[in-house]
Amino acid sequence: MSSQTKIAFLSFTVLTVFAIASYNKFNDYRPKTIIPIEEVHGIRTEVKIELPAPEDSEAIGSTVTDSNRTYNYRSKKASTEVQQYYKNILFNEKWQINNEGTVDIFTFTEFKREKDRVKITTSTQDKETGTIVSIEIWKTD
Repeated sequence: MSSQTKIAFLSFTVLTVFAIASYNKFNDYRPKTIIPIEEVHGIRTEVKIELPAPEDSEAIGSTVTDSNRTYNYRSKKASTEVQQYYKNILFNEKWQINNEGTVDIFTFTEFKREKDRVKITTSTQDKETGTIVSIEIWKTD
C-alpha cells in the first residue's frame, strides 16, 4: 500500500470517528427543563410555572395557543412514578388536586392554584416505549 493511500485511509477513518462522535453528542442532548417559565405580556395574564421533566425523559413535542400550553414527552419511569413526581413538586408549590382519575390506559391529575391549572396525563405503553406524559397548563376565567 502506498503512503498516499495510507494517509487517505487514515484521514477517512479519523473524519468518520469525529462525525460519529459529533452525531452522538448532538443526538443525546437533553434540555434541563422542558417547560419554560411563562411571563406576563401586556394586559394578558399567563401562568408562571416551571415544571422539570423526570430524568431520562425525551421531549416529543409541544403546543402553545393563546389559552393554554401543552408539553409532551416520553419517560422511562412508570405512570405512577411520574404522577407522584409531579404531586411532590406541585404540593411543595401550594397547588391542590382539583380532579384525578383513570380512563382506560390514561391516568390524570388536575391541579389548581387560584385561577391557574395544570393537568398531568400519563399512559404507560410498554417497556420499550415507556410512559407517555402530557402536561397541560392554562388559566381559568
